[in-house]
Amino acid sequence: MRTTRWLTLMGLTVLLLGVGVAQTPTLVLTNGDVNGDNAVDDADQLAVLFQMGESCPQGCPEDLNGDLVVEDADLLLVTFQMGAQGAPAFAGQVRAP
Repeated sequence: MRTTRWLTLMGLTVLLLGVGVAQTPTLVLTNGDVNGDNAVDDADQLAVLFQMGESCPQGCPEDLNGDLVVEDADLLLVTFQMGAQGAPAFAGQVRAP
C-alpha cells in the first residue's frame, strides 16, 4: 500500500516538473522586488514607503498584494522578503513542447 502511494506521488512530481520545464521563464523575480533588480533590498522598501497611501487604479509595482492601494500590507511583504533574490537568468534554450 505504501509503495503504491509513493509511486503515485513520484509520478505526480515528475509530471509537474516536466510541465514546468517546458514553461521556464528567463527570469524569476521574487515577491517584494518592486524595482525589478532581482533583489529585495532597501530600494524596494523605500519605493513602497514613498508611495504609501496612494491608490493604483491601473496597478503599480509598489502594490504587491494587488488591492489597488499601497499600504502597510505591501510594506510588510517587502520587509519579510528583505534580502531575498530571484532566480538567475535561465542559461539554456527553452524548447517548445
